[in-house]
Amino acid sequence: MPVSVGGRRFTVPFRNAADWTVAMETASGPYDCLLYLLEWRDRDQLLDGLAFGTVDASDLHSASHRLTEECSPYRWWETYRLLMVATRPTVLGRTVVKGMDPYSLTVAQWCSGIFSLLTEHLDDSGRFKFEAQLADPPDGVDDGDDWAYQDFEQMVAQARAMPGQG
Repeated sequence: MPVSVGGRRFTVPFRNAADWTVAMETASGPYDCLLYLLEWRDRDQLLDGLAFGTVDASDLHSASHRLTEECSPYRWWETYRLLMVATRPTVLGRTVVKGMDPYSLTVAQWCSGIFSLLTEHLDDSGRFKFEAQLADPPDGVDDGDDWAYQDFEQMVAQARAMPGQG
């Protein structure tokens, strides 16, 4: 998959969900996972750019976020959270029992499977709470969704006022 960082183009080879998880664990989370997903020559070139100031760390962070969102059906922070929760022994054990293999799945398949696994026995309220916690952006991140800043009671009132909601 092609990705641009500070005006330079790199190609990220296919990486399975296990590789993505290691990249996220090894890196500063989702901020520079791209470094660990590139081939070693590209990684060295990117590191040189960072060291010599021709590439800014914020460009690396943005590229890592874009890449993560292109490879997963979730926002970058949601993907990171799903990958990290999947490393917990209890969750990892459940994936083994279900036959999920991070070495044979894409990051999109793995994250969707983890999401499914974690929500399969939740009622509507529990699922809503889980989804809200997952979707909550990290401090300092503007996700661009205005609805997140609306008054919850106002949202409920609007939903109840819709036709057929009595």
